Amino acid sequence: MKLLKSYQLTTCLRAALLFTGLATGVATQASTVTYTLPDLLTSASYAQANTGQTFSGTGFVGMFSDWWTPPNGEFGHLLGLEGNFSRTVMQVNISALKGSHIRSATLGLDLLKQQIPISSLSTITVTGFATGGALGYTFDAPAPVFGQTSSRQVPLRQSFNVTTLLQSALDADEQWLGLHLENSQMSAWTWTFSGIGHNADSAKVRLMVDYVHPVPEPASLALVLLASLGAMAGRRSAQGRRQTTAIGTAEGAELRVR
Repeated sequence: MKLLKSYQLTTCLRAALLFTGLATGVATQASTVTYTLPDLLTSASYAQANTGQTFSGTGFVGMFSDWWTPPNGEFGHLLGLEGNFSRTVMQVNISALKGSHIRSATLGLDLLKQQIPISSLSTITVTGFATGGALGYTFDAPAPVFGQTSSRQVPLRQSFNVTTLLQSALDADEQWLGLHLENSQMSAWTWTFSGIGHNADSAKVRLMVDYVHPVPEPASLALVLLASLGAMAGRRSAQGRRQTTAIGTAEGAELRVR
């Protein structure tokens, strides 16, 4: 195999170094996205007794237990976190984050109505699970497939670190992240019913994600580029040899004719 000429090798190395630098720069650039999760219940009344229905799209639904509405419970227009009285389930379409590394993910929401004894603060627990895009009545927390996180309920604006939950869902190649929220006491909620002056986004539920897209290792990219440039230089060298041989053959033929 004929070695590359010095100027050809220099050109290849410069291109590889430039490409490596570009790749490294892309890998360090992070992106952010914020998902808005509204109330998905479409009932014209405050509550819906049909707990067999499911909901699609990014958002949440509030649930009352059968302890309050026997025998099967019901959905309600609220983000409810009231112990065994009401809980909330939500889902987010995370398909756009496929292949990403999650630097941080924070779930935020407003609890506008609270009844908390000062000496007995409650704890809100968030459980991560798979929904497949169909959100149904799940009053009791499902198995924590993607983990759990919790926060002590004090301020009106709640914040939960769900980084591990989101990353686990992406690692499992899920397109949807399901989140189940419950409170250790009957103490807090936000109404989302238009009939009493509220709306589907009254709870201001947001999932804020800071992430980076992975790229091939710079060294691997450089090797691929070097191999491609080397092959191109090799083909050009071979073409040059063929042209030289053809010229020599033609000159020899001309001499014999003379």
